[in-house]
Amino acid sequence: MSDALNAVVREVDPLLWHVARAQGLAHGPAADVVQTTWLVSSRHLDPALSAPELRAGLAATVRREAWRLLPGRRAEAGSDAGENALPAVAELPEPAHELDRALWRVLPGLSERCRGLLRVVALVDRSDHDVIAEAMGMPRGSVAPTLDRCLAEVRELLPADAARAADPDGPLGGPDAAILDAFARVWAVADPPPADLDARVSFALRLDDLDVEAARSRHDGPAGSGAGAAEQARTVTFDCDILSLMVSVLPGDDGVRVDGWLAPPAALRVELRTGAAGPDGRDVVHGADADQAGRFVLTEVPSGLGQLLVYGAGLRTVVTPAIVL
Repeated sequence: MSDALNAVVREVDPLLWHVARAQGLAHGPAADVVQTTWLVSSRHLDPALSAPELRAGLAATVRREAWRLLPGRRAEAGSDAGENALPAVAELPEPAHELDRALWRVLPGLSERCRGLLRVVALVDRSDHDVIAEAMGMPRGSVAPTLDRCLAEVRELLPADAARAADPDGPLGGPDAAILDAFARVWAVADPPPADLDARVSFALRLDDLDVEAARSRHDGPAGSGAGAAEQARTVTFDCDILSLMVSVLPGDDGVRVDGWLAPPAALRVELRTGAAGPDGRDVVHGADADQAGRFVLTEVPSGLGQLLVYGAGLRTVVTPAIVL
């Protein structure tokens, strides 16, 4: 993975995280959706794209990937998809501005549509309606009037003293700009991207060939692929159009044991890339051949980041997002 692509990942990941969260995804699925977005987009990235075009394209992809995990959301994009996108209501830790405290308190009273839109708008160039429209799945011409309505909703909920804290003479010109600046600060504290998100994306993209079939995580159990899940046994399922892959991850004294099953059953080659470096500096790879029932076992795998690859299932290698072993 090139240094240039690493730099793009670091720059764009916060936007992709907040777009995924704005759709209603919980933390674990949102982080995996960001990874999947990069995996499905990497082979199509055009170096001639401008920065706004790149952000718009990736924002559209992460939104579509999020909707795949939210049944019915595509047909009713403006409906409340759940409370996963809303942080716990509490005092903002040591807020620097009175307006930040007030916004934290009124946040639960906003419609989910407005929470999502204001979250995204606070993180991008506010004149870049293409990026905002793609992130929210709305017509470009609807961005400005919808934003105006959402800001009016905020002003109506703000107490008078907090509304006065929005400086009309601020550098961006007007109380609405001050509100959006405050929202950017609030979300940075309330719901920052996972600390290891950039590392997980960079690891997932560190493949010799990025022309791959991306398998998507299915978060249908009590534990998933987040960093905190590494302390206990858990099952993770990945799906793509070609196959499903279920793995059970069990930490032990001699490393991690991974039991896996392919569906439909097939005797295919499975490899697990790890974040450990071998003598040649390349990622250490553990491999196994699945039996006719599609079962395979990998033992003494080092803990840390890992990524599964399945060969021979189709024209492209099937790869999963990076998980924490």
